[in-house]
Amino acid sequence: MNASMQATLQPTLQPTLQPARSRFADPTPTAYPPPRTLHAVDEPAWSDPEPNVLWLALRYSVRTRAARAAAWRRLQKLEAVNIEPGLWGVRAGDLELDQLEAVVALIKDAGGDALIEEVGWHPQSEVGLSSRLERACERLWDELFNAADWYAATHERHIGTGTGTGTGTSTGTATGTRIGDDDADVPDDPVAHLAGLYDAFGALAARDFLASRALDRAQRVITTHARMLIESSERVAERGPGRGRRVVIRARSARSDGSTAFVAQVQPAIDPVWDAAFHEFEARTFAPDPDRPALRTGTFRWIGDAASEADTLAALSRRVRLFEATLA
Repeated sequence: MNASMQATLQPTLQPTLQPARSRFADPTPTAYPPPRTLHAVDEPAWSDPEPNVLWLALRYSVRTRAARAAAWRRLQKLEAVNIEPGLWGVRAGDLELDQLEAVVALIKDAGGDALIEEVGWHPQSEVGLSSRLERACERLWDELFNAADWYAATHERHIGTGTGTGTGTSTGTATGTRIGDDDADVPDDPVAHLAGLYDAFGALAARDFLASRALDRAQRVITTHARMLIESSERVAERGPGRGRRVVIRARSARSDGSTAFVAQVQPAIDPVWDAAFHEFEARTFAPDPDRPALRTGTFRWIGDAASEADTLAALSRRVRLFEATLA
């Protein structure tokens, strides 16, 4: 395992302010009109068209159910991807390798066999294995797609009818807060329900280290639901976005060109109201910059290197702070 990954650094990802729009000399909170739109769902794809990520393949066989269960628990904690029985994939990294070697030791101590292989350096000869990993990464998203279907079935027929329009407070959980305690037929708060999908999206974006095509499909599905909710309900649009959030690195994936793919998430999980207000703020404040990581469904993803990680994270955090400083 090559511990020193020399990177190809993209231009510094610092926000570029439009000189005529500089508004940060006066930190007085500003009450903006209710958010009405979300970022476009037809933005460039996040998925790598030709993934060059490095990863570790673990092949193993065990003879006892107890050893199999213990290995499964360790691999789940490592956020490994189950490709097929006896074959798992883990993003490449020194920490991941150490933890995977501990799984190998556990399996061998139980009388089993295990082998770690580093994948990604010879893509032409690894097509079959990489294809199986891609299908496994896409399967990771099945539960989120099912949850999005459940959201649509639960809420979208109520939007614009006076029920299910989000009068509660977002909790960031998938089940949300019930609007009426006395009416069991009233659906959960759709804003809180979508916040749960935002949260799940960030976790899966971190686990899907291959950046499979399902990642972009999931982002578009959630954004479409959020846009529909914001644009069709005055009561939702009038809710104010909450404050006190921060940006947290969720995953680092080494790539064969020496760079690293980073995934960071705004936490606590945002909801459509915060999302829409943030994008409207940035559209008013910053000049367009293709090198500035876009916030999508509460998650940032960019390519950089270890040396630039702290600076980029600081720039992302600053964008969130600047936005929240404007909230009344």
